[in-house]
Amino acid sequence: MKLKPGEELGWYNWKKAVSATMQPLMHCLEVTLRNAIDYSIRHARLPGAAGHWRTDTNWIFDLPRYIGEKTWIRQNKRYKTDARGQKLMHHGKPVYDRTAWEEDCIRKVSKRIRAAGKAPTAERVISGLDFGFWTNFLTKNYDEPRNRSLLWPQLLPSVFPGYPPSRAGKEIYPYP
Repeated sequence: MKLKPGEELGWYNWKKAVSATMQPLMHCLEVTLRNAIDYSIRHARLPGAAGHWRTDTNWIFDLPRYIGEKTWIRQNKRYKTDARGQKLMHHGKPVYDRTAWEEDCIRKVSKRIRAAGKAPTAERVISGLDFGFWTNFLTKNYDEPRNRSLLWPQLLPSVFPGYPPSRAGKEIYPYP
């Protein structure tokens, strides 16, 4: 937009007002999407997930790990593992160089929660993740129609009520 001299402050104030108006709507959308995904994973039957990742309250720690393992094959026998199954380098530090973006997000939120003197429970981690994390679940990385071990298409009806089943997979993925 081309502004005349002296209109910059008015344009800036207008943009601030539009942003302030949109903020509550975006917050509501984020919380609604987050809660719908969380509830659907915990309550829907996902038989394809069995043996790959948990679908109980602690799914938030398992699903990103599973995605990371699908992305980066972590079956290298050179690495020792700690009590939680985390791969360790020879000097005992965790191997983080080949993790999924979602795993990094969860690690950062967990670290922030611990820094606040609290335990990183699933509920705290879920509520601490940002909108970008939740919209990333709408990518094709979470679609596995053959063995149904991931979220889509089986969670479409519960996460997005009223979404026509005939359109599944066509418009839900805003990103490649």
